[in-house]
Amino acid sequence: MAHMVHRVGLPLPAAVAMASLVPARKVGLAARKGSLAPGKDADITVLDPDLRCAFTLVGGRLVYER
Repeated sequence: MAHMVHRVGLPLPAAVAMASLVPARKVGLAARKGSLAPGKDADITVLDPDLRCAFTLVGGRLVYER
């Protein structure tokens, strides 16, 4: 995403969708994954201002923290 935003100029929301919702749709998981909404899996990656991963939650549980 950082490359697409910083070097290509893609808007951040489009880069996020490209990295999350589009793949979820392609593999038939968009009902559970790819975006944040009630009833979907609580899988979240939080990025810092440089678009590097700060931490990741899977099923609401912390699985990675820089």
